[in-house]
Amino acid sequence: MHPVGQSQQQQQSPQHYSLLNLNCSPRIGSITPTLNHSPNPNAVNQSVCKRKDISQLQQTFLENLYKTVALREKNTNQIHEIRKTRKRLSDSLLIQQTQLSLIGTLHSHLQQQQLQQQIQQQQQHIPNSLTYQPDQNTNVNSNNNNNNNNNNNNNNNNINNNNNNNTTFMRRRSARFHKVPAILQTIYQGTSLLTANEPQKVFVVRHGERVDSTFGANWLDQVFDKTTGVYQRFNLNLPKKMVTRKDIKDFLFDPPLTELGLYECQQVGEELAAQGVKISHVYSSPALRCIQTADKILEGLQMKERIPIRVEPCLFEFLKWYPVVPVKWPFLAVEELIQNGYNVDESYLPFYPIESLRKDEDELMFYTRSHFITTSILKNHEIQEGNILLIGHASTIEVCTRQLIGGQPRINDLKFLVLRVPFLSMHCITKQLDGTWRATKPPISPNKHAAVEPFDWRYFK
Repeated sequence: MHPVGQSQQQQQSPQHYSLLNLNCSPRIGSITPTLNHSPNPNAVNQSVCKRKDISQLQQTFLENLYKTVALREKNTNQIHEIRKTRKRLSDSLLIQQTQLSLIGTLHSHLQQQQLQQQIQQQQQHIPNSLTYQPDQNTNVNSNNNNNNNNNNNNNNNNINNNNNNNTTFMRRRSARFHKVPAILQTIYQGTSLLTANEPQKVFVVRHGERVDSTFGANWLDQVFDKTTGVYQRFNLNLPKKMVTRKDIKDFLFDPPLTELGLYECQQVGEELAAQGVKISHVYSSPALRCIQTADKILEGLQMKERIPIRVEPCLFEFLKWYPVVPVKWPFLAVEELIQNGYNVDESYLPFYPIESLRKDEDELMFYTRSHFITTSILKNHEIQEGNILLIGHASTIEVCTRQLIGGQPRINDLKFLVLRVPFLSMHCITKQLDGTWRATKPPISPNKHAAVEPFDWRYFK
């Protein structure tokens, strides 16, 4: 390279470096930074044309610097203004919001003027006794009047301050948080003539608390006098009035309910009525405890006089569990039940008479008998459907519903399943749209008896 060109580059390189080497502190009275030239002895001997080039470079550099500073100031202003940085979906919403804020401010100003006018009117109607009246006779009265006036002035000032605070709060609220009230449109929903009926349900209920389970097997000797045969109530849980029958010894095989059991049965009926459950037909086992349970449930439903009880002998429990079975069935006849005040259907003919019960039946025969009577009752009400109430025993909940919901008889587990069914347990099965039956949750809560676990319907699904 030519030596002259090298010398020129060496002279220009420190000048270019001096242009970029700037102090951050500006001069007094100016916002532009100053140049910091490094001392160079060769810079004094530069020509006039080179000085012009340097001045042009300085001018372009300063112009670029001013542009960057202006852009930075603009960006800092935009950071503090949130509305400029956010992207709105539509400007019409902003325009509407500003209009509503202006309306709100105008409304708040009008309210403020009205409040001030009311305060002025109240001040004009203040009684003269509260105003300051100088009294030359006593100083005590003057002091009291001064205190009253000061209190009134303080109260007025507080009222004005509160009003101002309220108006400012209303003004800010209307300007910021005022929303357009939504227009609610009511949609007419006319009732159709073809309303869907509720599905048919079958409620299977165990009887209430029986006397012999509470007072023991020898309760009969304690209750009835051996010589006269008069009923003696030695405990409040015993029934207030005993059922009349021909032979008192029949109570050993067919005991009644306790007073607590009768009350709980009525409570179940009241709860069914409270839940809106409607019963159309009632079938009961011939046992006295089941008849009393059905009667008290209907009394709680307030349907005792409208729905008669149909006595069905096939709803009686498993005879294999009885150690001794009497030769003659000691159940009360329909006429005796009516004499004792129970609303029993005299015209009803059971599907099988009581003599058809076999004393040597096994578990499978018991399942078959119970399933047959349940399906026969449902076929009897195919045309005139309605909810059916079956009152039976602990095993009735399992054997009358198991095969109906599509399950197989649980012959080996039957004696364990009945232990999970306390008094007044309720099981519910519902008819589906395809005609099948399904176990569903009962409409009322179970009843707790002492330390016995409450009934859980899910064991019988």
